[in-house]
Amino acid sequence: MEKQVNTVTKKTWSPFKRLLFALLSVPIYGKILGLVFFVSALFGGVVSYFINNELATKQYNNLKNESLMVGRIVANQLARPLAVDDLFSARAIIKKIIEDVDEIEYVVVADTNRRNVIQMVDVNAKIESIPNPSHTIGDERTVLWLKNNDVVSIESRTPILSGLYGVVLIGMSNSSIVATLEDLNSRFLTTLLVSIGIGFALAVLLTYFLVKPIYQLVSVTNALSDGDLSKRTTPIFRDEIGDLSIAFNKMAANIEQNSTLLREKERMRAMLLKELVVSAEKERRYLARELHDDLGQSMSLLLMQFQSMQCEHGTSPCIHKSDLSDLLGKLIGDVRKMAFLLRPAEIDDYGLDSALSRLAGVLTSRSELDVDYQYVGKDRKRRLPEEIEITIYRIAQEAISNIIRHADTKSASILFIDSLDEISLIIEDEGVGFDTEEKAEGLGILGMKERAAIINADLVVESHPEEGTTIKVSVPVEESWDAN
Repeated sequence: MEKQVNTVTKKTWSPFKRLLFALLSVPIYGKILGLVFFVSALFGGVVSYFINNELATKQYNNLKNESLMVGRIVANQLARPLAVDDLFSARAIIKKIIEDVDEIEYVVVADTNRRNVIQMVDVNAKIESIPNPSHTIGDERTVLWLKNNDVVSIESRTPILSGLYGVVLIGMSNSSIVATLEDLNSRFLTTLLVSIGIGFALAVLLTYFLVKPIYQLVSVTNALSDGDLSKRTTPIFRDEIGDLSIAFNKMAANIEQNSTLLREKERMRAMLLKELVVSAEKERRYLARELHDDLGQSMSLLLMQFQSMQCEHGTSPCIHKSDLSDLLGKLIGDVRKMAFLLRPAEIDDYGLDSALSRLAGVLTSRSELDVDYQYVGKDRKRRLPEEIEITIYRIAQEAISNIIRHADTKSASILFIDSLDEISLIIEDEGVGFDTEEKAEGLGILGMKERAAIINADLVVESHPEEGTTIKVSVPVEESWDAN
């Protein structure tokens, strides 16, 4: 259902939003590698632009200055030959200059009437025609930028003998600048590609260490969801993902511990249920035996005595009222004893304090155990919720019963503490004691703990061999008790 809702929602998105969602849905590998490529390409483009622009400016300025310097040299060397009208020597000088300076494409000597007296072109020049001096605009020693056959040239115009013998025009190509820039761009592109390759390799390595613990977390999470609570992650580094792995392991350990506790509680509940069934059968057997042995025999004897009652007129002796009263009294006592063992009426009528006091008195009078009962509190008439009273009473009853059967002692004590924030029951004996780890689930302790858990109480058993046993039950007082 959720997937269908997401599909419907995506259909209403704009194309830009869909594209953005698709880009953000790319795996982390793709995101990091794409980011590295984008940043590298952007950085390389920007750096290449500024370097080319700055270098080209400097190169053209250098070429301009070189053109002016060569123009001055040529003008000075041509002054003497032109003064004596020695054109042959002038051409030799120009030819030598063209051979020595690679950037020179042409040299033109024009007279004062702007007619070309000498013009020479480098054999490697790519220009189609030499500019006419009459078309040249500019003051003396002015650099002009010319374009001829897609070749950019720098032309310097230098006067000869202050202009008395005309001017010399020298055209210099920018081919060296272009070659330098192309070589620089080639090297920069190679360096950039190598850097991008190294960046990609580092990004792949970094992404591997970044994604590996995430994949591990996903794998362990799937294992936990499948019921394998023993799986754990292995933190690689102590970074944020490492801290996440450590926190995840703690969570998994808590889940496993809670699951173990839950299974243990379920096992204990099953054992308690079994124990309750067995206890119920024991109680029925005990009641049946009491009814048969005590109450049944007493009723049978009473019936026989009634049948044999013949006073004065019969042959048998007359039964006295005192004998009949004693028998009926014993019968009534047996019935009350069984009723008290099933559920003491004092709990319903007077509360837990009175019921515990009566329990100690009954057990003292009907067994060889001397049970001392003490109450600590301000209000003996204070009533607790019914489930609290009956549960604490049953725990005390089970604890004293264990003392009678197993402790091998003549005395025990019950201390009932009724404070404002906690209800406590402490039962102690000085008997043989036992090892709590070996008998943690025996001697009725499991049943007492389950009873305590029902009312949200803590039950602690402290015992050592030959050092007696102490059982303490603590129940936190709730505000709703007083309200009820």
